[in-house]
Amino acid sequence: MIDPEAFLQRHPVREEMSGDVPTSSTSEMTPRNNAEGSDSSVESDQETDRCMKSALRSLDAAGASVEGLRKRLASKGFEEEAIDKVIVILQRMQLLDDEAFARGILSKCLRKMMGASAVRRELTSKGIEHSLAAHVVREAEDRGDFEESAHRFVESMARKTRGMEYAKRMRRLASAAQRKGQPTSSVLEYARTLMREEQ
Repeated sequence: MIDPEAFLQRHPVREEMSGDVPTSSTSEMTPRNNAEGSDSSVESDQETDRCMKSALRSLDAAGASVEGLRKRLASKGFEEEAIDKVIVILQRMQLLDDEAFARGILSKCLRKMMGASAVRRELTSKGIEHSLAAHVVREAEDRGDFEESAHRFVESMARKTRGMEYAKRMRRLASAAQRKGQPTSSVLEYARTLMREEQ
């Protein structure tokens, strides 16, 4: 688990941002201006700290894409500037990585015996860009992951519907295939072969 307090102690946000924050070249600021600037800087730092803690808790609980995390933080009322800073830091620390997140979603979907179309929808619903979602799905197709998923799905459904009449089994299978995003025609063809073998 990510401990937000421990993380911020090891990686202070102000330290992480130091390379990105411009310094003033003007030496003629009045004491009042300095005080106002200092107060504003402190408030900004505190906002970013709070935003970072919220981001770390969110990532620890469920993971997120860049876009997904941005929406979560915005929904909690954090300012856009603080969100941008936090996202840059998390990417730099390799704690926010859309490609790794997408591959994690793919693995979960395959365990649930989902097909390519359902995986693609799941990826984009989590904030993964369409081009990256298509790339991850295409790689899985090339490895034969979805074919294996379809076979496991049919075998699972065949066990669950054993004893039913043939037509009813096929209707159940077709309906479940649509929900899982499995290609109905190839799934039914494999099911027919499997059921003939049962007899």
